[in-house]
Amino acid sequence: MPDNRTYADRAEYLKKAVAKRRKTLKQKAVEKLGGRCQICSNCHAEVHAGITQLPAETLE
Repeated sequence: MPDNRTYADRAEYLKKAVAKRRKTLKQKAVEKLGGRCQICSNCHAEVHAGITQLPAETLE
């Protein structure tokens, strides 16, 4: 990396840092729930309305 960083360098670094943090947080959330993933509020509403069903392996 050059001695003088540019805005483009910083922007790219921040994008990678945010992606890494989000991946880490998702992994921690899945581990906390025992290997099951969370669903977003839109999908959650569809499940409760009976529009969508979750796969059988997620219901265990």
